[in-house]
Amino acid sequence: MLRIEDYYTDALSAGIITMLEKPEVVNRLLNTLICNFSGFDFMKLKIDMYPVREELEEYKNLNKEFLDQIRKLRAYYDGHQLALKRILRDINYDTNLNTKVYSPVVGCPIGCKYCFTKKVVDHFEITDDYKKPVFRGFYKMTKDDDGNDVPELFNVENESPIDWFLTYMSDFGCWRPEWQENVLEQIIAANNLKRRKNKCVDTFQLVTKRPNGINLKNIPKDTDIRNVVISCTVDKNKYTDRITQLIDKTKNHLITACVVYQPVLEYIEPVHLDELVKTFGRDYSWVIIGGEVGEGYPPLKFEWIKDIVDKCAELGIPVKMQPDIRLIVAASGYEFLEQGPKPIVESKEIRRCNLAKKDKLKACS
Repeated sequence: MLRIEDYYTDALSAGIITMLEKPEVVNRLLNTLICNFSGFDFMKLKIDMYPVREELEEYKNLNKEFLDQIRKLRAYYDGHQLALKRILRDINYDTNLNTKVYSPVVGCPIGCKYCFTKKVVDHFEITDDYKKPVFRGFYKMTKDDDGNDVPELFNVENESPIDWFLTYMSDFGCWRPEWQENVLEQIIAANNLKRRKNKCVDTFQLVTKRPNGINLKNIPKDTDIRNVVISCTVDKNKYTDRITQLIDKTKNHLITACVVYQPVLEYIEPVHLDELVKTFGRDYSWVIIGGEVGEGYPPLKFEWIKDIVDKCAELGIPVKMQPDIRLIVAASGYEFLEQGPKPIVESKEIRRCNLAKKDKLKACS
């Protein structure tokens, strides 16, 4: 475990140039700091970003359009300046996870009392009002020399497939239909480009507590987007009808469907899972289980999820258990599972193989 003191500095070099927009800066810094430092408190972290136009002399040779996109970033933790170059180097280290958190929409009107994201957005002043979602598109489409669509949003040149999580700061069912359509069109174009180049497509995760708000009517039904995982969250037993809503809104499309039991706040019946696997098949169904994370929250009880785990085993639905319930699961005599649907498993395996090849080349050089 690293010490957060290792990242302190008084040097001005801690101010770095970044093309990243603020939500992604926040995502990447938080993920690194939370993973590396026990006791890290994001409420003690302050991020300042300002345009480099304030220092035009230093950047006078840059293209104006390019210059307008660049921000300078400084971060302070409890009064200490962080050495951001080192942190971003650690963030960019090529691992077999290769996950990217991007937020096309920031904000959610639902107002869950345990919402971690609202605290993050409010603390870092990412938007004026978290309850009013803001779309960061519309994302453009261009054409290549052969007339094929090229999406603005996703990096299609990456050799290893990326796992994109697109709803860290929003709820997919609360996106306007035109926002959903715009992002899905970007995904479809990225899929087509990668398939033409015989590359494994990326995976994309979209989560909602309002599956009735999913709108796929303008997406052709025969379009293979099974690398898109659309999930509904079920935290209490009275919300299990969200599973049938998810099925009804997506059953005529080639997607991967997921039920996210997180945070589990009480006993939840394993209903509608048989319908889920019947509609989408075992390879394209998924269940994720986790508790409520944070100080002062009561721990998840295994009896709340035992029937769900048993039902998934009976139906052959892959289950992912979040690390926060590892000890509870083990103490109950059950195996801690890290399973995934076919698109997730395949992309992870390709990333592992590519990483092994890269490590082997490094060792030989």
